[in-house]
Amino acid sequence: MPKSFSHLGFPLRLRQATAAPAAGPSLESSTSAAENKLDLDPATEKDGQKGPAESLIETEKRVLRQANAHASAERHVQVDAAFVDVDDLDPEFLDPDGKERVIQTAHDYSTRLISLEDDQTLPVHMRRLTCFGAILAEILTFRPQVYEVSSLFLQIIAYIIGTAWHRILPKAEQGRIWAVLNPGPFNIKEHVCITVMASTGSSGALAISTFAVEKLYYNITPSYGIAISTLIVSQFFGYGLGGLYRSILVYPTFAPSFHPREKDLRSQWRRYKFFWIVFACIFVWEWFPEIIAPTVTGISIFCLVDRTNPDFTRIFGGTNANEGLGLFSIGFDWLQITSATLYPPWATMVSQGIGVVLCFTIVVWGYFTNVWNAKSLPFMGQSLFHENGSVYNASLILDSKFDLNKTALGEQGLPSYAWSNAGKFP
Repeated sequence: MPKSFSHLGFPLRLRQATAAPAAGPSLESSTSAAENKLDLDPATEKDGQKGPAESLIETEKRVLRQANAHASAERHVQVDAAFVDVDDLDPEFLDPDGKERVIQTAHDYSTRLISLEDDQTLPVHMRRLTCFGAILAEILTFRPQVYEVSSLFLQIIAYIIGTAWHRILPKAEQGRIWAVLNPGPFNIKEHVCITVMASTGSSGALAISTFAVEKLYYNITPSYGIAISTLIVSQFFGYGLGGLYRSILVYPTFAPSFHPREKDLRSQWRRYKFFWIVFACIFVWEWFPEIIAPTVTGISIFCLVDRTNPDFTRIFGGTNANEGLGLFSIGFDWLQITSATLYPPWATMVSQGIGVVLCFTIVVWGYFTNVWNAKSLPFMGQSLFHENGSVYNASLILDSKFDLNKTALGEQGLPSYAWSNAGKFP
């Protein structure tokens, strides 16, 4: 029989009808035998009326039927896909041709790729959780070059460090200190909590931008109590909204897992091997666009043909920030390409493509037709500008109480946005 997803080791569900018969009678046969055994003797019936004995027997029959129905509902069990044939899959996982249906929905991911088992003996609150979860924090947000760390990167790094922590440090039986620092193997519950904590810290709280702007542009130093309280309240408010909408935002859960249920399965190690090959290739290659040959980050044939034409740079350039739209440019840097186009459904990609084409058309049309004096301002500037294109100093139009000074506003003039940035503020 052809194996489906056998080489990847994905957990699937068996259909009991095709499963190997277990030793001894099944629950269905036991139920039928019990029901036949419990059939009433006609002599015990009186004029169609049921006595106490018959009522008791009917109750026992009903209990057996409920147990049988419960067993049928629980007949789906997770097994390793290396031992599953297409004939063993439920009909819901097959297409009309009898082949295994392609994984498409979030429900497919959660039921066919992710373990549904919960080992309640696994500990969560360990020193590894506290240590790794606090590594990345708000400091990454205020660097001159902002680093955006993805959750997948944090998940991979946490798994590597957590596994190394368990293998390198002395084990729990070698002393009380090591029992606290290294109580056991790195488990999936720790991994999930570390990923959530590190992802939250690395992305930064949006509310902190308010205090940063006050300090940077208006020389206002808020009290620490107000700042900390505002951050805590805003973060808990966001988590509260996430909890209220968890049926839409959270469930069903699906994410790649590094924690196999069976460590000795060859199919699981094939997945590991494939991952580490890709990881090693990307690690070696990224030295070229980042350090050795930054030119391969983005190559535009049109810009190479005429490097002095600013209109070519505005339309076809885009390697540097706010340089251009990057039309028909070719990139070889995975950090610029990202994996954002690998997993969305086809309908989503079409919608995004239409949006990109529409935005490109509007930006180019508005700039070259000089809408709102667009040509006098930077093509893709994100600041406020004077009409001559110089940067607008907003502090010059505010008084000592940071209210609008209309006299100063009349002297400085109204600020202007670049045409490409005006779409953010409808």
